[in-house]
Amino acid sequence: MGNVAPIIGPLLTGGPAEMIWAFDLPHEDGYVDACHLCYEARCALRERFPEDLGPPHVYGAENRN
Repeated sequence: MGNVAPIIGPLLTGGPAEMIWAFDLPHEDGYVDACHLCYEARCALRERFPEDLGPPHVYGAENRN
């Protein structure tokens, strides 16, 4: 399957909640919906996987290149 981003496996296996567990991310007890949880998980993983989680403006950040 080639080069697949490390976040894809957990996301496909169990959705955003699995990303939280797989990467041991800090999290709240509740979220508005799964999209909210996914966004927060991706924000927490941006520094770790910048090539996979971009572009920066999607997260309200400027591209500092």
